[in-house]
Amino acid sequence: MDKRVGVFLQARMGSTRFPGKVLAPLKDDWNILDEAMHRLASIETDVYAVLTDEASLEALIPTVKRWESIWSIYAGHPTDVMKRFIDAAHTYHVDVIVRACGDNPLVDYEVGQWALDIHLASTGQATHLIGGDLGTAVEIVNTDALIAAYEKASPRDREHVMPAIWGSSMPINILNVDPIYGQSVTIDTPEDLERVRRIYDKSQATLD
Repeated sequence: MDKRVGVFLQARMGSTRFPGKVLAPLKDDWNILDEAMHRLASIETDVYAVLTDEASLEALIPTVKRWESIWSIYAGHPTDVMKRFIDAAHTYHVDVIVRACGDNPLVDYEVGQWALDIHLASTGQATHLIGGDLGTAVEIVNTDALIAAYEKASPRDREHVMPAIWGSSMPINILNVDPIYGQSVTIDTPEDLERVRRIYDKSQATLD
């Protein structure tokens, strides 16, 4: 039976170091979340959903609404992000989750598709692909593996979702591809945003 796959893009407004960063503009009125959704929509899946909390929902809706022909938005548990993913998987009837982060606007969708194809063709329950620069990768996990890991997950693991899989003592079949990082293009601070804007502008100029 074919597995139902969903891209779940984790996003919130309550970052401690950089509040509201997912809506920070990359250029003009095109923000970080726009770019992440734009790129991830190129991965062939059944569902595309932004996963957030109730406190962030109102602020994120206008951006997600611009993509409503592709993307929906789901508000779940405010602090237990692992539970938020599991609940969303049940809501959307998803068997395989492609997890991405809203503060990674330069996510590599081509590598993401490649990793998903490998995952679906294998018996793996999770695919740990950290290819290229930090902030460009996705993580892939079967819903049943996430549920199995949940009960033994620490509060910190439940906040960050995937460490409960990668560090699990349970017999979870993990496909590991873990090359050395290059530069980081994830956004944690305003200084990170300025660096990513420069990279983004350079890439757009090359494309033009």
